[in-house]
Amino acid sequence: ELDGLLGSRPEDTIPPRILGHCGNVLALLGRNEDAIACYTKLLAREPDSIPALLRLASLEIDTGDWQSANAHLRLLLTHDPDHPGGLYTMGRLLHRVGELDQAESCYRRAAEIDPRQVQVWNNLGNLYKERERWDEAAQCYEQALALDPDRPVLRHLLAAMRGHDLATADPEYVRSLFDGYAPRFDEDL
Repeated sequence: ELDGLLGSRPEDTIPPRILGHCGNVLALLGRNEDAIACYTKLLAREPDSIPALLRLASLEIDTGDWQSANAHLRLLLTHDPDHPGGLYTMGRLLHRVGELDQAESCYRRAAEIDPRQVQVWNNLGNLYKERERWDEAAQCYEQALALDPDRPVLRHLLAAMRGHDLATADPEYVRSLFDGYAPRFDEDL
């Protein structure tokens, strides 16, 4: 039905709001290229749409189009330099391309602006862990768990970092690892 809606009307007659909703649904369905096309059409009509810029950049990071993601995030942050989602997503991009100092700066600024973002604390903890800054990583994981205690991977990482006996892993941790890995198992073989 979604394809019918998008294909049955001239592009300029689809309201931008509907293009945004279609992009959201297509992204949830894993149809990233189609979602990117919806956000791109939306931005052609509303070039300053912060939600569209953010969602598009996030998909571009996930699909490896880092140059486009960078351009869209810079535009977003030009309009709203303190947008916590924009800063977090820029941190993701910079982290992904190995610009760890800048990624840390973006994550920290996003956490200052909105300290309730679990994913910011999680990613900042991961960055510190990569840099072997164990105490700072543990503090970030603790902050993330305080906000959302239902994160078995974080609980396991924190326990390992604190030196707790991990002779047997929490079944929730093992399940989340397998569930997270299952979609790409065949591809990784």
